[in-house]
Amino acid sequence: MEKGKMYLQLNQFAKNIPIMIVMKAMGMESDQEVVQMIGRDPRYSALLLPSIEECASLSIFTQQQALEFLQGKKRGTTPLLNTPC
Repeated sequence: MEKGKMYLQLNQFAKNIPIMIVMKAMGMESDQEVVQMIGRDPRYSALLLPSIEECASLSIFTQQQALEFLQGKKRGTTPLLNTPC
């Protein structure tokens, strides 16, 4: 884990997941929306900035992109997106 970046660690995923990807997967596609939800305290914004930059560097901007990223990081599962029921 890199210093200054926030991650989510769950057993379902092989690696830690950047927190901004989790937030986008939950439907908060706007970085500003996430910052406002967390709080306006500059300390929180400073903590989120590296995670926002990492998410952008991975070209994840939408909920669908975030969900696809998460699906690809799950341990030992087959893709479920776009699979008929």
